[in-house]
Amino acid sequence: MTAKPKFIWPIWAEWKRALLLPYIIFTLLIGITLAGSFVPYERVLASGHPWLPAKKEHPPCAFCGMTRSFCAMSAGRAQDAHNWNHGGPVLYTFGWLWLAGTVVSLVVKKRKEP
Repeated sequence: MTAKPKFIWPIWAEWKRALLLPYIIFTLLIGITLAGSFVPYERVLASGHPWLPAKKEHPPCAFCGMTRSFCAMSAGRAQDAHNWNHGGPVLYTFGWLWLAGTVVSLVVKKRKEP
């Protein structure tokens, strides 16, 4: 009978290396989403967002109204954003906090380099 190989957890450096690409991709997607939310709110109400196809889901999904909600938040209309999608303001805030955290971590890392 052969011995079963013992599982060894990866060290922290291996985890960081493995998760770097998904972290970068996720951060870029958040940045693109937040950049797209600065399309004028009135234009989004009138004709929809220029990045999205004019498609309606039946029944509505959990993300219905999210684009309008994000655009409303970028225009400073928090109540309108909440009316379009209750989770919109929360995700919008999370996105900005994620980007701010990324920038802070990059600045801290840059300052630690010799």
